[in-house]
Amino acid sequence: MNELRRAELWFPLALVVVAGIGNLLLLSDSCVRLSERDRGSYGNRPVWQACFDSVSATCGVGLLTYRLDEDYTPLGRWVLVALGVAGAVLALVAGRQLTARLGRGGASVLPPALHILIAFFAWQLLAILVIVAAERVSSSQASVADSAWNAVSLFASLGWLRAPADFPHLWVYAVVALMGAFGWPCWLIFRTRIARPKTMLFVGGTYLAFLLACAALVSALEVPRGMSRGRPTSTERLADQPLPDRYVRVLTLVTCAAGAGVSTEDLSNRSVGEAAKLVLSGVVLVGGVGGSVGGGLRWALVVCVLAGLFGRRGQARTAAARATAGTEPGGHSGSRLGAAYAQLLLGLTLLVAMGLLIIEARTASAFQSPPSLGDALLDGASALGGANLSSGLTATLTNVNLSTGIRQKVDLYQYGMAWLMAAMLVGRVLPVLVLGRMADRHADDAPAPLRYAF
Repeated sequence: MNELRRAELWFPLALVVVAGIGNLLLLSDSCVRLSERDRGSYGNRPVWQACFDSVSATCGVGLLTYRLDEDYTPLGRWVLVALGVAGAVLALVAGRQLTARLGRGGASVLPPALHILIAFFAWQLLAILVIVAAERVSSSQASVADSAWNAVSLFASLGWLRAPADFPHLWVYAVVALMGAFGWPCWLIFRTRIARPKTMLFVGGTYLAFLLACAALVSALEVPRGMSRGRPTSTERLADQPLPDRYVRVLTLVTCAAGAGVSTEDLSNRSVGEAAKLVLSGVVLVGGVGGSVGGGLRWALVVCVLAGLFGRRGQARTAAARATAGTEPGGHSGSRLGAAYAQLLLGLTLLVAMGLLIIEARTASAFQSPPSLGDALLDGASALGGANLSSGLTATLTNVNLSTGIRQKVDLYQYGMAWLMAAMLVGRVLPVLVLGRMADRHADDAPAPLRYAF
């Protein structure tokens, strides 16, 4: 029974239970608008779609098979959000439990799980007020319910965004995405002993520099080419924008992608170049800073790994230093495990991408343009990193045209759905397993309370 209390065991089971409940709810007519033809002519497809969307919502990914605005009712959209928030709460509780196990006395310097959840919902309420106020000031036609829905999705990194067409200040969404990405308020609002202020400032500052650099790189890569030169600038394509406007839009895109798993630009139909897709895939895999509910590698862990790698050069390790390894940034054992985790995540991303390409080659129409490696990497990184950035490959693999209802021998959409659902679950559970492994390795020899929360 004590083993079931370990986050490595109860967290995956809890995700499956929540996703199962969501599957039952999303099968209801009150959640999804389906005609009699769509509900009865394609066999088990509605069941598979409900299962896929439920897993995606619970894991905070946001990739959907139903159209958010056309197919989902208002109740259905709030069910999706409820599933996502439930998954986020489970991730926070698991993270707190594992962080407390990383060293002796770690639990004494961490706020109780209840305090963390109170902080999470308090900041969630603040995010709602920010979005509602911004859209009211801009005279947007969005309803208060839609504004609140956007705020919850952005702060809890659920991957959805119903941006009103008449709302000109998308940077406000980036601000709320950063609130969720930093995650520090949820961990530090009651007790300030968890992380040293200098460490927090360093990690936060380098994370902002990382976002600025990625935005600059994508802006440099997205330039007008060929016949687009000399034409009037388009408001749709990033490449057709003047450099200052392009950088602002890309910075909003990068910030929302990293912090909330949300795309503020259309990334399908070759509207973004291959190199830019690779950069965005890396941004998604890094994710938020630490202590946040989003997926990805987490920037705090990246900093710890880099500090450990650079710290090994020219430094003699003493026995006392070895005893504290892994409990602070720069610890060799912790940095090695973090580096192994980063390599595993990158390898899994490549594996998922290759699987998507193979499935597409075997199931999609021979008359459509094949996806590129950048398309597959973006969708694979999104599934593992918990983001709703897609080049359109996910929609291709789950299309209704792959159903037996369209004269197919078998339901070909099931291959893509099953592959992506497995990737979503692995991406959500893997960080918990890695932290659990780290906690087991250092539980016996950590002499001091943990003062850093990833």
